[in-house]
Amino acid sequence: MNKYTKNGLPAGMYWKRGVIYVDIRHDGKRLGLFSTGTADKDHAIGFRKKKTAELLKKVYDENHIEVEKGIRCADLFQDYIANRQRREQDSGAYGNGRKYETNSYKVGSKINKHLLPWFGKLKPDELTSDMLLEFRDKRRKDGAQVATINNEFRILRAALRRGTKTTPRKVNLLHIPDFSEVINEKAEKKAARTDTISEEQFKLIMEHASEHLKPVITTCMYTGARAKEIKFVRRDQVDFNENEIRLKVGETKNGETRILPMNQRVRAVLLEWEARTQENFPKTQWFFHEDGNQLGNWKTAWNGTLRRAGLRVPVIEKGKPKVNANGEAVWKNLVKFHDTRRTNITVMDELGLQEKDMMATAGHKTSSMSRRYNQSKQAAKRVREAQDEFLGVSVAPAVPIAPATPKADWKAELRELKAMLDDGTLTAEEFAMEKAKVLAGR
Repeated sequence: MNKYTKNGLPAGMYWKRGVIYVDIRHDGKRLGLFSTGTADKDHAIGFRKKKTAELLKKVYDENHIEVEKGIRCADLFQDYIANRQRREQDSGAYGNGRKYETNSYKVGSKINKHLLPWFGKLKPDELTSDMLLEFRDKRRKDGAQVATINNEFRILRAALRRGTKTTPRKVNLLHIPDFSEVINEKAEKKAARTDTISEEQFKLIMEHASEHLKPVITTCMYTGARAKEIKFVRRDQVDFNENEIRLKVGETKNGETRILPMNQRVRAVLLEWEARTQENFPKTQWFFHEDGNQLGNWKTAWNGTLRRAGLRVPVIEKGKPKVNANGEAVWKNLVKFHDTRRTNITVMDELGLQEKDMMATAGHKTSSMSRRYNQSKQAAKRVREAQDEFLGVSVAPAVPIAPATPKADWKAELRELKAMLDDGTLTAEEFAMEKAKVLAGR
């Protein structure tokens, strides 16, 4: 959800005769519409916080709302994880697959590793803004990324809020700290990954990929399917007559059925894969598989593919390879598997497809999420061309530029790059990228 609405104000705030009004609600009930008496957004936000606390205190006093005694944050964390597990059981195969792949398991791991040691023994009313800031500073010192820290705070906030809705209540809503100071939305957006996979990188990946990964990578690259959704595709869901892959209810992220388009490049790869499956594993029900078995976690195979393609490089720190606490080298992937999804949505926009069609095939519920994935720069070009057509302005065709003559001795180029790596002119990451370009153009 966007933090600010079209009027430039946070949700629930409105302009009226040059003054900001706030609409305050709680538990789905409207507590009132109030004038802040100011046109300053920051002052209006402060007014809303103060007024909300005042109104909620009145609600609690009038209804004599009591809170269960002896509750610790550790209890709230347990309730939160248990609730996630129940929801996963009702969501179908996608949410209730292998234990280590479920959201409840991943969230539980984050809670046990970071949140529980810090907040577990505290009572909800003992939490303060200073404690949250101290936790954030510690996690930053540990090297955690802003998105990771924000996510941990969202888990803590969700666990506290759930405690306000139980019967009997385990948390007083007035005791929940203000998380707006510690959840840095702007920094998270700035740090969000925007990379897409180039055609040269795709060719390198396909050249070095494990055989069982090639049909998976090709399909995800051209359909935008999520990695987890691919694991549930059975052979009868791939229709070569209609050139479609039909995802079933409960086997997608939002739980709804979806149809993936199969272009001719994908069709050729999948036809070859189906022929191999029919020959070697005719009894398997899974279309994408490893030795006839449903696909599990392919992180190791993906990392190996990138390493062979020169797209996985060691991290260099102070001129030396970085090592972890166990003395093992730290590696960095120049390409992420999820980049296939971002690439697909970007290419669809560059082809001029309508946003509703892009959302339908990608499985996005909101246009804001689709736009977050879309890295296309074609919007300005489309607007310019439409305006020129409306004005009746003819644009001279661009003069084609002759392609540069490729260098014949690509091995000499590699030797030169290696020498630059050895003398420190290039970092290991830069070397890997340049090497990939040379190999792609030989």
